[in-house]
Amino acid sequence: MCEKYLGTGPLLVSKDTELPAQETIQSSVKLVFLYFSMHNCPPCLEFTPVFAELYKEQEEKLFEVVFCSGDPTTEEFTKYFADMPWLSMPWKDARIKDLASQFCVKGVPRLICLSTKGEIVNDNCLKMIDQYGPQAIEDLLAKCWSRGIINSLNYLLSKALGFWGFG
Repeated sequence: MCEKYLGTGPLLVSKDTELPAQETIQSSVKLVFLYFSMHNCPPCLEFTPVFAELYKEQEEKLFEVVFCSGDPTTEEFTKYFADMPWLSMPWKDARIKDLASQFCVKGVPRLICLSTKGEIVNDNCLKMIDQYGPQAIEDLLAKCWSRGIINSLNYLLSKALGFWGFG
């Protein structure tokens, strides 16, 4: 799931426990958020607890969050991550810099929503989630679901046209 972005390297499930990325994301998950943040950013400190509550309210885990820290020291990272209920890339993991470059992350906080297939659902959805909460998650899930249906229909149509000699 999301190997295109997360690779096969480890993710932290707690400050002391690392697991391979593919083992940490449950099969029920439909969306993966990359959360770029750091401890000394006032907007980050304001958004993180709100997003953490939304994360904890999931009855069935439909989305997962992977924290991508911009903290300058391991101590600051560890203290900030201790208050988060989700996964994290290890501090100063090379994937963080690669992802920040790929998604043109110029400041924090930044929240990127991906489907578990690695498709970009929304590359800057923090304001949407901050403003609309659970409704924003439902909207992102619907967008992901409808995109999957359209891709499936396009695939079936291309196969049918090919079968009938039109493709």
